[in-house]
Amino acid sequence: MRLAIINDTHSGVKNGSDIFLDYSAKFFDDVFFPYLLKNDIRDIVHLGDYFDHRRFVNFKVLKHNFEVFIKNSEASVLMGHLELGGFKYMGNASIKSHGMDKSLFDRYDAVYSGHYHTKSSEGNVTYLGTQYQLTWSDANDPKYFHILNTETRELEAVVNPNVLFQKIYYDEDNIPSITPSLVKNTYVKVIVTNKKDLFVFDKFMEQIYDFNPYEVRIIENFDEYGGDKINDEDVKVDDTPTLLNSYIDATETNLDSNVLKKMMQELLIEAQALDNI
Repeated sequence: MRLAIINDTHSGVKNGSDIFLDYSAKFFDDVFFPYLLKNDIRDIVHLGDYFDHRRFVNFKVLKHNFEVFIKNSEASVLMGHLELGGFKYMGNASIKSHGMDKSLFDRYDAVYSGHYHTKSSEGNVTYLGTQYQLTWSDANDPKYFHILNTETRELEAVVNPNVLFQKIYYDEDNIPSITPSLVKNTYVKVIVTNKKDLFVFDKFMEQIYDFNPYEVRIIENFDEYGGDKINDEDVKVDDTPTLLNSYIDATETNLDSNVLKKMMQELLIEAQALDNI
């Protein structure tokens, strides 16, 4: 038997935005269901976060169900929506997740999970990532749905070619080609690394606007203000997650510092993903 696995579809994301509804429909209509029909795959497993908005979650019931299942299951493959520590949340975020120890699931031959939006594997655990882009953190991060052969245990990743968030790097010595398939019906960031002639740059931007992207943002490069242009021998700056954790460790409080660190890292990831669309 071959199973199609999807997860984290977040139906209704961005307050039910028509743009995101159309984009997700394009995945299902043009990629997912045609593949299933062509390959006679009739069974679909969804690993959680079907909807973007949930009214409430009874964590006491979830914890009870989880403990009962783990103690009594004789299965060799586990699928779920797990929050395990040590995995990447999103493709462009370097922060690792906090959560349960993955060793709790060592008894399984394979564990497949939704929840984190970029694909990664460690040991017997594989996070499958989202099937399509939802935020700027998904830009340039390949997206897949998966087919599991229950007899051979082979997991096949099928690429979703549709892109919603497009980063274009402008280098006047090597100006990229602009086509409708690249920018039409997408959010575009033009990251300028080398601009000499304003007229040439304006003509380049006109090409992009002619193909009707949803939005265009221009990100200028300010190398002259950083790197080897600054005498920073005496400057010692940790990465943001380390600074946050150090600050919490240095704070006198009766609250659980590990809980505070987890909350702050989740807020940081949310802030990194936010782009007012």
